[in-house]
Amino acid sequence: METYGNPPSADYLRQLLDSDYFIAIAALKEGEVVGGLTAYELKKFEQERSEIYPSSVTFREDDR
Repeated sequence: METYGNPPSADYLRQLLDSDYFIAIAALKEGEVVGGLTAYELKKFEQERSEIYPSSVTFREDDR
């Protein structure tokens, strides 16, 4: 699949997955990944809270 330029390195992806602010959720169907969601947690400045911002939602065409 084409990405937005050069794909990230494995080390970069490991750091992202290890972070506290990145969320990745896989959708499974009979044990097979058929889609997923990524999101980021953004800590707010006006109050002691955070919000979740979806970044990407992708599913196989026949599982939409």
